[in-house]
Amino acid sequence: MNNLDSGEKLKLFESVFENSGIAIALVHASGRLFKVNSFFCDWLGYTKEEMLSMTFAEFTHPEDVDADLELYEELIEGSRDYYRLEKRYITKGGEIVWADLSVSLIRDDKNTPQYGIGMVKDITPSKNKEKELIVKTEELQDAIDTLKEIQEVSKIGTWELDLVSLEINWSDEVYNIHELEVGTPLNVEDGINFYREDYREEVQLAINDSIENNRNWDIECILVTQKGKEIWVRAIGYPVFDGEKLTALRGLFMNIDEQKRKSQSLDEANENGFSSSNTDKDF
Repeated sequence: MNNLDSGEKLKLFESVFENSGIAIALVHASGRLFKVNSFFCDWLGYTKEEMLSMTFAEFTHPEDVDADLELYEELIEGSRDYYRLEKRYITKGGEIVWADLSVSLIRDDKNTPQYGIGMVKDITPSKNKEKELIVKTEELQDAIDTLKEIQEVSKIGTWELDLVSLEINWSDEVYNIHELEVGTPLNVEDGINFYREDYREEVQLAINDSIENNRNWDIECILVTQKGKEIWVRAIGYPVFDGEKLTALRGLFMNIDEQKRKSQSLDEANENGFSSSNTDKDF
């Protein structure tokens, strides 16, 4: 490079400038473009003549103009040597595209600003993917929130037992049914001990049978909550496999206390009515 004369250096610069795979522009201190490469023009859809009659602010998204101008002014004032910014441009056809912009400044021997060099990389595809991910994340969060609301209203929660780590994971509603603070760490024994003593063996047998024989279970038991309240619950479980290997148990957990007690009261009323009817017949 040092052996090249000024003419050869200029030709080399022109070749690199024009044939670059990214957009490049030279900008006066005033912000008006005086040289752009074909890539920049093709990307935004303008001719070179059109772009050279514009300032960068004219094809920058309105919401990004102030941030860009502020950084460029700091560059002119000498408070920074360069700046980098993610910003939006607007194409001639009105499409919004995203760019990773890097700007540096050329000064003369007296340190007077001559022109800025802007190098622009199109990051629209990655930004679109990022936006899609944000939308999907928001949709997923909405679905999770909706599921939580449904669980709270229906008093149904979900649970999972990891058979490798033996960790138990409960949904918020399962914690609520147990009247236990959400997120409290638990193990298998803790979970079983919440059942009233006369139901613990039945629960343990259901778990063992599922592990040993790959069976589902569906049982109704009395649970003693953290606050000492006895309630009827329904526990449904099934084995989960990774290939052929049993890795977890998973299922639903429901508070059926209200329905169960109404059903029992109705059964008792029917029995009492039947007994009274038989007694009347004896007379």
